[in-house]
Amino acid sequence: MAGGSKHGTTYGWNMKSGNSLTLLVSGSCTITFLGSQYSSLSMAAEASDGSITPSSQAAKVTNDCSDTYEFTYTGTEATLTFTASAVEADGTASGSDIYLPTVTLAYTE
Repeated sequence: MAGGSKHGTTYGWNMKSGNSLTLLVSGSCTITFLGSQYSSLSMAAEASDGSITPSSQAAKVTNDCSDTYEFTYTGTEATLTFTASAVEADGTASGSDIYLPTVTLAYTE
């Protein structure tokens, strides 16, 4: 983690715009984030090799600490970086937080 702070036992890690989470993966996988209705930023994803989809999505979910959002990585060993971003797909800026109660990585190969 680069930046952010613990936000209690329910909401886990609190990321602000520009804070990031880096994962070293050994191959194709799905990364699932448990979401919060109080998150107000987007999560942008980048891979050092291979491809990751989507490249960005809203972190806010409808059902607090129940709904998830995910990214799919296809490739070999790589570093995946997830960055909290206040810039939406349409170029507008908004929000202040992403809450990360849990992050799950599941290899697909």
